Amino acid sequence: MINKRKAEERGMKQKKWWIFLLLTSILLSSCGLHTAGEIAETQKVTESDFLTGEEYSRTESEITTVRIAILDSGISSIAINSKSLEKGLNGIRPFSDTEDTTGHGTAVASIIVGSETAGVDGICPQAVLIPLVYCEKDYLGRTVNADADTVGKLIRDAVDTFHCDIINISSATTTDDSSLQSAIAYAAEQGVIIVTCAGNTNLTTPDNVYYPGAYDGVICVGSVNGTGEVSDFSQRGDYLDFVAPGEELPAAAPEGELTAVTGTSFSAAYVTGMIAEILSDDADICRQSEETLQKITELLKQRAVDIGEKGWDADSGWGELQIK
Repeated sequence: MINKRKAEERGMKQKKWWIFLLLTSILLSSCGLHTAGEIAETQKVTESDFLTGEEYSRTESEITTVRIAILDSGISSIAINSKSLEKGLNGIRPFSDTEDTTGHGTAVASIIVGSETAGVDGICPQAVLIPLVYCEKDYLGRTVNADADTVGKLIRDAVDTFHCDIINISSATTTDDSSLQSAIAYAAEQGVIIVTCAGNTNLTTPDNVYYPGAYDGVICVGSVNGTGEVSDFSQRGDYLDFVAPGEELPAAAPEGELTAVTGTSFSAAYVTGMIAEILSDDADICRQSEETLQKITELLKQRAVDIGEKGWDADSGWGELQIK
């Protein structure tokens, strides 16, 4: 369990980052992703620009180590322990590092694996994270975003180059893009679990549909508050699968401080951590073509608490997922 009191007892200076992305953004507004963390098409990066490097090959002893691609703003190597990180790719500047320039990716990462510096206990600390950067700030502080084609390339790299078991995409777009959909379908066919967020604009644009959450082959997650009620901002819809804690979650900031975050981005990270725990306990489930998603979904249904209409409903999906 994530232990906020532990960080307080260690005298860590707390700094709250309110990431209420209810009206205009899901990620940090600095990331330039609209509403549900829209994947903006503002910079074209060709496939030949990517540093794919040597293809990663898993050893027999590493089979049970769950590998998670974090498709986000990067991950801080200060906040996240080195044993939990491997080298990834920067889709904005292919020859650059994957350090976090906005804070969003680091917060997501800390919810999944924890942060010693911030005093955050992750849900699956034994997992390994691979940062894949599609959003960052430039040297003038301006937001730069990879286009949908580049995001699709990063998803395929997560599957083929880094051999990830899970891809966490804590962002979304209202644009139904064929290259993004194709990459999602490809990952699902290879048995890679994709977890994404439902969106945060229920109060302003409740009829919006967000991708990749609305695509087949993903697990789409909304938010509940501390009392188990669906968050006001959490998007509803027929593509919602589950809800999970997404308000005031303890997380790490890039410099290692303790912070608190809110949004369906972090509900998705919460569920990614839960799935990683399941795969850690049963490696036989990993990457069994499309059957993997079906098995994981059924296991999550068994753990979900029905908080709405009996069975599935558009407000809470199959119910609330919560660590016991």
